[in-house]
Amino acid sequence: MLKPKLMTTIAALTFAATLAQAENFTHTNGGDSFTAGAGISETYDANRDVFAAGDVVTTRGRIADDLHVAGMDVNIDTVTGADLYAMGATVSIRADVAEDLAAMGYSVRLSTGSIVAGNARMMGRAVTVDGSVVGALSAVGAEVTVNGTIEGDAWIVADKIRFGPD
Repeated sequence: MLKPKLMTTIAALTFAATLAQAENFTHTNGGDSFTAGAGISETYDANRDVFAAGDVVTTRGRIADDLHVAGMDVNIDTVTGADLYAMGATVSIRADVAEDLAAMGYSVRLSTGSIVAGNARMMGRAVTVDGSVVGALSAVGAEVTVNGTIEGDAWIVADKIRFGPD
Protein backbone atom coordinates (compact mmCIF):
# COMPACT_ATOMS: atom_id res chain seq x y z
CA MET A 1 0.00 0.00 0.00
CA LEU A 2 1.32 3.44 -0.90
CA LYS A 3 1.98 5.89 1.91
CA PRO A 4 -0.45 8.86 2.00
CA LYS A 5 2.40 11.36 1.39
CA LEU A 6 3.60 9.41 -1.66
CA MET A 7 0.03 9.17 -2.99
CA THR A 8 -0.39 12.94 -2.57
CA THR A 9 2.89 13.56 -4.39
CA ILE A 10 1.96 11.29 -7.30
CA ALA A 11 -1.52 12.84 -7.60
CA ALA A 12 -0.18 16.39 -7.47
CA LEU A 13 2.57 15.75 -10.03
CA THR A 14 0.12 13.94 -12.34
CA PHE A 15 -2.27 16.89 -12.08
CA ALA A 16 0.53 19.36 -12.67
CA ALA A 17 1.90 17.40 -15.64
CA THR A 18 -1.48 17.55 -17.39
CA LEU A 19 -1.38 21.32 -17.07
CA ALA A 20 2.21 21.49 -18.31
CA GLN A 21 1.03 21.30 -21.92
CA ALA A 22 -0.65 24.70 -21.64
CA GLU A 23 0.75 28.02 -20.46
CA ASN A 24 2.29 28.22 -17.01
CA PHE A 25 -0.18 27.71 -14.19
CA THR A 26 0.18 28.59 -10.51
CA HIS A 27 -2.30 27.82 -7.75
CA THR A 28 -2.30 27.73 -3.95
CA ASN A 29 -4.48 25.34 -1.98
CA GLY A 30 -4.34 24.67 1.76
CA GLY A 31 -1.12 26.70 1.92
CA ASP A 32 0.62 24.45 -0.64
CA SER A 33 1.80 25.95 -3.96
CA PHE A 34 1.34 24.23 -7.34
CA THR A 35 3.12 25.36 -10.52
CA ALA A 36 3.06 23.70 -13.94
CA GLY A 37 4.05 24.71 -17.45
CA ALA A 38 6.50 24.26 -20.28
CA GLY A 39 9.24 26.42 -18.80
CA ILE A 40 9.13 27.05 -15.07
CA SER A 41 11.58 29.43 -13.45
CA GLU A 42 10.33 30.38 -10.01
CA THR A 43 11.79 31.97 -6.91
CA TYR A 44 9.90 30.73 -3.87
CA ASP A 45 9.46 32.00 -0.33
CA ALA A 46 7.03 29.34 0.85
CA ASN A 47 6.02 28.16 4.31
CA ARG A 48 4.31 24.98 3.08
CA ASP A 49 4.92 22.32 0.41
CA VAL A 50 5.67 23.28 -3.20
CA PHE A 51 4.83 21.11 -6.25
CA ALA A 52 6.28 22.01 -9.67
CA ALA A 53 6.17 20.19 -13.02
CA GLY A 54 7.14 21.12 -16.56
CA ASP A 55 9.59 20.58 -19.39
CA VAL A 56 12.36 22.67 -17.83
CA VAL A 57 11.91 23.45 -14.15
CA THR A 58 14.23 25.76 -12.22
CA THR A 59 13.49 26.59 -8.60
CA ARG A 60 15.24 29.15 -6.41
CA GLY A 61 14.62 30.67 -2.99
CA ARG A 62 13.46 29.02 0.23
CA ILE A 63 10.78 26.46 1.06
CA ALA A 64 10.02 25.66 4.71
CA ASP A 65 8.45 22.24 4.02
CA ASP A 66 8.75 19.68 1.20
CA LEU A 67 9.62 20.37 -2.45
CA HIS A 68 8.25 18.02 -5.15
CA VAL A 69 9.55 18.58 -8.70
CA ALA A 70 9.15 16.70 -12.00
CA GLY A 71 10.31 17.63 -15.50
CA MET A 72 12.69 16.87 -18.32
CA ASP A 73 15.40 19.16 -16.95
CA VAL A 74 15.13 19.85 -13.22
CA ASN A 75 17.37 22.44 -11.57
CA ILE A 76 17.00 22.91 -7.82
CA ASP A 77 18.58 26.06 -6.35
CA THR A 78 16.06 26.13 -3.49
CA VAL A 79 16.95 25.69 0.17
CA THR A 80 14.43 23.05 1.27
CA GLY A 81 13.36 23.00 4.93
CA ALA A 82 12.16 19.39 4.86
CA ASP A 83 12.28 16.68 2.14
CA LEU A 84 13.10 17.11 -1.55
CA TYR A 85 11.58 14.78 -4.19
CA ALA A 86 12.85 15.31 -7.75
CA MET A 87 12.34 13.36 -11.00
CA GLY A 88 13.53 14.18 -14.49
CA ALA A 89 15.79 13.27 -17.37
CA THR A 90 18.42 15.47 -15.73
CA VAL A 91 18.21 16.46 -12.08
CA SER A 92 20.67 18.92 -10.58
CA ILE A 93 20.50 19.83 -6.89
CA ARG A 94 22.52 22.93 -6.02
CA ALA A 95 21.13 23.83 -2.57
CA ASP A 96 20.78 22.43 0.93
CA VAL A 97 18.09 19.95 1.98
CA ALA A 98 17.21 19.99 5.70
CA GLU A 99 15.88 16.42 5.77
CA ASP A 100 15.83 13.65 3.11
CA LEU A 101 16.45 13.68 -0.65
CA ALA A 102 14.87 11.32 -3.19
CA ALA A 103 16.01 11.98 -6.78
CA MET A 104 15.55 9.90 -9.93
CA GLY A 105 16.55 10.54 -13.53
CA TYR A 106 18.87 9.67 -16.37
CA SER A 107 21.49 11.98 -14.84
CA VAL A 108 21.25 12.94 -11.16
CA ARG A 109 23.74 15.24 -9.41
CA LEU A 110 24.12 16.63 -5.90
CA SER A 111 26.42 19.57 -6.55
CA THR A 112 29.48 20.76 -4.64
CA GLY A 113 28.55 22.81 -1.58
CA SER A 114 25.09 21.24 -1.26
CA ILE A 115 24.30 19.44 1.99
CA VAL A 116 21.60 16.83 2.58
CA ALA A 117 21.10 16.76 6.37
CA GLY A 118 19.18 13.45 6.25
CA ASN A 119 19.35 10.46 3.93
CA ALA A 120 19.89 10.70 0.17
CA ARG A 121 18.26 8.20 -2.20
CA MET A 122 19.48 8.68 -5.77
CA MET A 123 18.77 6.58 -8.85
CA GLY A 124 19.76 7.09 -12.47
CA ARG A 125 21.96 6.11 -15.37
CA ALA A 126 24.62 8.47 -14.02
CA VAL A 127 24.53 9.43 -10.33
CA THR A 128 27.06 11.95 -9.00
CA VAL A 129 27.49 13.02 -5.40
CA ASP A 130 29.71 16.10 -5.27
CA GLY A 131 28.03 17.53 -2.15
CA SER A 132 27.68 16.15 1.37
CA VAL A 133 25.22 13.66 2.85
CA VAL A 134 24.96 13.70 6.65
CA GLY A 135 22.75 10.60 6.78
CA ALA A 136 22.90 7.46 4.68
CA LEU A 137 23.37 7.34 0.90
CA SER A 138 21.48 4.85 -1.26
CA ALA A 139 22.63 5.16 -4.88
CA VAL A 140 21.66 2.94 -7.80
CA GLY A 141 22.83 3.48 -11.37
CA ALA A 142 24.95 2.29 -14.22
CA GLU A 143 27.63 4.75 -13.06
CA VAL A 144 27.88 6.18 -9.55
CA THR A 145 30.55 8.77 -8.70
CA VAL A 146 31.15 9.94 -5.14
CA ASN A 147 33.35 13.04 -4.87
CA GLY A 148 31.66 14.44 -1.76
CA THR A 149 31.40 13.24 1.81
CA ILE A 150 29.00 10.64 3.20
CA GLU A 151 28.80 10.66 7.01
CA GLY A 152 26.33 7.77 7.31
CA ASP A 153 26.20 4.36 5.71
CA ALA A 154 26.50 4.03 1.94
CA TRP A 155 24.74 1.42 -0.18
CA ILE A 156 25.77 1.67 -3.83
CA VAL A 157 24.69 -0.60 -6.68
CA ALA A 158 26.32 0.17 -10.03
CA ASP A 159 28.21 -1.27 -12.98
CA LYS A 160 30.93 1.34 -12.39
CA ILE A 161 31.67 3.03 -9.04
CA ARG A 162 34.17 5.90 -8.75
CA PHE A 163 35.47 7.63 -5.62
CA GLY A 164 37.44 10.87 -5.57
CA PRO A 165 37.79 13.56 -8.21
CA ASP A 166 35.95 12.92 -11.49
